Amino acid sequence: MAEYLSERLSKILEKEIKAIPVGGKLPSERTLVARYGASRNIIREVLKSFAERGIIEIIPGKGARVVDFTKQKFTQNLEKIIEKNKTSIKDIVEVRESLEIQVFLKAMERATEEDYEVLRSLIDKMDGAKGDPELYNKYDIEFHLALADTTKNKMYSFLIYNLYELTDKQLFLITKINPEMMKSAQLEHKGILEAIKNHDAKRILELAHVHFTDILTILSK
Repeated sequence: MAEYLSERLSKILEKEIKAIPVGGKLPSERTLVARYGASRNIIREVLKSFAERGIIEIIPGKGARVVDFTKQKFTQNLEKIIEKNKTSIKDIVEVRESLEIQVFLKAMERATEEDYEVLRSLIDKMDGAKGDPELYNKYDIEFHLALADTTKNKMYSFLIYNLYELTDKQLFLITKINPEMMKSAQLEHKGILEAIKNHDAKRILELAHVHFTDILTILSK
């Protein structure tokens, strides 16, 4: 009986989840229990199965939210390839450098004033978070993803997102162990944004090289 309820509820909830945009939150467990008359254990079992399939992400103490299934699957497959070929984080950062240089140059051509406002806002948030490596790292990633969005090419955003998914934890440890790196990285962020705004391709290339060389130097130690 419980298995039947679980399967039935799974089909109903999957339809409900498809109507929620990526990033949107699911109703709380208490709400789902009241809405469908199922036990909390069954609700949790169904949500856990969705999380294992990459449809939702369960955040302890905050509930569940919808994630981009395509991105999840791509990241998982990429992780398998990387593990099989014993790819290092240094290799991934080198690829990111090549890709992000193109993002910076495309941003120079396509960024709007609205894009610049978003980027400046994220730089301000990073300025205010330099005493908190975890929060700084969060805004740092958002800044680079926002730059990818300015290209108006979803493939850049998709690839940058997945490369950050693969290196996020390791790069957070770098900023945690080397807090001084946040200061230099922040100067580089500001310089890159200014060079993009001024359509200064030469300066973009110079700063991008410095920005990623700093990371690669630490990784090589």
